[in-house]
Amino acid sequence: MNTATGKGIATAEPLTSDFGLTVTPACVIDPCELPLDEVTDACKSSGVVYFRGFDYSMAQFEAFTNLQCQDWLTYKGGAHDRQVLNPSSDKSVYSVNFYLGQKEQLKFELPLHCDMSYLKESPVALYFYCVQPAAARGETMLCDGAAVFDNLAPATRKLLESQKIVYIRKYPEGNWQVRFGTSDLDDVRTFCKKNFLELRVDETTGTLYTDYAVSAVPHSRWLDRPVFRNSILPVVKQEEIGLDDSLVRLEDGSPLPAEVIADIREVTTRLTALVPMLKGDFMFVDNTRVLHGRKAFDDAKREVAIRMAKSLTW
Repeated sequence: MNTATGKGIATAEPLTSDFGLTVTPACVIDPCELPLDEVTDACKSSGVVYFRGFDYSMAQFEAFTNLQCQDWLTYKGGAHDRQVLNPSSDKSVYSVNFYLGQKEQLKFELPLHCDMSYLKESPVALYFYCVQPAAARGETMLCDGAAVFDNLAPATRKLLESQKIVYIRKYPEGNWQVRFGTSDLDDVRTFCKKNFLELRVDETTGTLYTDYAVSAVPHSRWLDRPVFRNSILPVVKQEEIGLDDSLVRLEDGSPLPAEVIADIREVTTRLTALVPMLKGDFMFVDNTRVLHGRKAFDDAKREVAIRMAKSLTW
């Protein structure tokens, strides 16, 4: 961001030694005043742009992200309930908190993943905003899917390149109406067809099942090369603790081999960067390249917002 730096209004430095960029104000400035073309170029090339120290309000975050995108995704078809944080606006800013039927948010570590990678229309990019950090821990985890791909064992890469993975999801009666935002089964069928989901309906129980086959190592939007881009880790974790509402399998129907899961975990753990976002900080994440997650925490007041770009003109 040479112009911004040259004007003395902000500085840009690497977020990690391998990917990402941190932009910090050099004076009191609204990020909307940063050169838009330089911000765009940084987002494309860096994978993550972390805007630190601007102390933005939610309304300012919404205004800044509107400069980047006018096509926002809802959480229709998502893996869990999400609360809308801008109900008086376009309702496209959500809380990342997990409640899953509880009154207080759950504070577990969320493994690395790419948002909604179990749908054809998954976000191109994510914008995170720190409403309130946890008193301790709860850092945002980031990992470059390009580096992960390069560091996987050759046998793991070969398997993931030769076979697609299949996300298998279960929606019991009373649950699917919430997840899909409708009680009309024809609306669900239309959504599934649009998202390349194979839908099965258990007429006896009213439970819906969807299958979505996709490469775990596709090419990212701005890198002309394969990257590790998927939600394998959180889905495998759920199955390990005995849940069956979300599964991942190879397209031949077999589970991912234990040695492949171990390889993925070792590589991603080694390459993960932790970002302790502060109140008012916000972040661009390339959802077609960069995996994200969060560390566990104890403070129930932690609140992080997300806005999901369906498409971008750049």
